[in-house]
Amino acid sequence: MRRFGLAVAASLLLATGVPARSQGGGVSVAPMMVILDTRGRPVGFDVINFGDRTATFRLDPLHAVIDPDGVQRFEPAEAQAGSAISFLRWAPRQFEVQPGATRTIRLSARPPTDLPNGEYRLHLRVTNIGPTPDRPTTADDQAIGVNINLQVAQAVRVLVRHGVGPGTARLEALAVQPSEAGQNLSFILANNHDGGSVLGRYAVVVAGPDGGERVLRETDVTLYPDTDRRPVNLELTRSEAPPGSRACIRFWTGRGGGAAQQTCSEPVGSGAHGTGNAGHGNRIAAGN
Repeated sequence: MRRFGLAVAASLLLATGVPARSQGGGVSVAPMMVILDTRGRPVGFDVINFGDRTATFRLDPLHAVIDPDGVQRFEPAEAQAGSAISFLRWAPRQFEVQPGATRTIRLSARPPTDLPNGEYRLHLRVTNIGPTPDRPTTADDQAIGVNINLQVAQAVRVLVRHGVGPGTARLEALAVQPSEAGQNLSFILANNHDGGSVLGRYAVVVAGPDGGERVLRETDVTLYPDTDRRPVNLELTRSEAPPGSRACIRFWTGRGGGAAQQTCSEPVGSGAHGTGNAGHGNRIAAGN
């Protein structure tokens, strides 16, 4: 009987820094976001092979778009408005990494002299093509060799700032409405369009009738320069937002620290749902 070889490939795109693993191989990259100033020095990120065999990795450029509902999708990087692909350089583009070893990817920007000020972006998908397949032994001519190559990937966000700094956003339209689970909380982050991407963090805080506060969750959020608004909808259970409590949103431009914007609802169950305090005009000290 003839010997057969079967190659099976699958791809998984991850947006977190948790190492992605497959049989015989895994990949982690750090940091997951790189900010590059066109007037600054080259920067980079590390690709780490967590597998037990030498693996080959490939870098592919993508362009991220956030739709009006806040969902991010990836498009081909070529000919996209705001893409950095025409002047961003990275090396190497395909490489091998030994088990447990790290390879540094170097990034540099070579913008044309007439490049308008603004922020340009690119995502580099780091794909673990997989370890070199084992060749079937020749001892059994009747064997069927099966090589499984599971491709696992992570995407590194690269922001290239040319003559601009980070952008800011403001809180708008906080609303709390009864739902089957308890309360539906919604608000909008509106881009001020005063710089590059808005890299922010928001916290959901519930203030009880006794004045005590509970932080229910904290989440990082990004608004690209071409994103006008980022709507957020959250479900709060009855235990999280009991009658008489107030749901508040705190928003920091940046990943925490400094002053936060805050807006709060009227007390739950009061019959006056919606925004209680002023939104972007109400600032509090971080941590309060």
